[in-house]
Amino acid sequence: MIGRRALGVKAPPVRGYKPTREEWQKNLVSPSRRLNERKHLVKEVSKGYFHDYNELRHEGGKAWLAPSTLIRPDLARYFPDIEGVRLTDKAVTHTTDLFKNKVSVVVFSSFQSSEEHINSFVRPTLSDLSADPSFQYVYINLQENPLKGFLVTMFLSSLRQKIPKEQQASYLLSHQSLEYLREPMGMTNKHVGYVFLVDDQCRIRWAGCDWATPVEEESLRKCAHVLLDRLKSGAA
Repeated sequence: MIGRRALGVKAPPVRGYKPTREEWQKNLVSPSRRLNERKHLVKEVSKGYFHDYNELRHEGGKAWLAPSTLIRPDLARYFPDIEGVRLTDKAVTHTTDLFKNKVSVVVFSSFQSSEEHINSFVRPTLSDLSADPSFQYVYINLQENPLKGFLVTMFLSSLRQKIPKEQQASYLLSHQSLEYLREPMGMTNKHVGYVFLVDDQCRIRWAGCDWATPVEEESLRKCAHVLLDRLKSGAA
């Protein structure tokens, strides 16, 4: 959570949702939508090209601290539908489908620095739960830059050699733009790694960013255990 605000989007995700022509036209003439769009554009334009890198270098990327306990289900927001190519067979895969009947640790990585951040969080949790069929580790290799995304796609075979075989079915390479999702998700710096604990209803029940503190690392492990026990008892 950031302050008192839970991370995520308000509406449950819909697999591969695309707005209809009528919805697009309605948004186009909506005064509130146009005002929000203007504010977003002003904020983006005010950032320099190296804004994220400089922020990480001079201030660190720890924009918020992970909660010590699970976010209550009635306060939790939703993880948006993310589309990507599955590492095992290049099949188009949606996170909304992956989350069914599972407790998921979901991570976003775009750079080497973010991969190191993620590893500082997930090692104890994966060590404890990787063998549990109701648990999964969803790794989203997010490459919003088309050229970089193309280059990564060219080396999928080398990625398969690097990624453990048991994780490849939930390893996604995504080119989806998160321009309008970064702020509600708390993902404001592209060089930082982000970790989310998501329940079987696609709700974000815990989240962390940047380098994990020892308390945050243990918090993720404990929260994942609790959420998994609740899923199995039908009380998630």
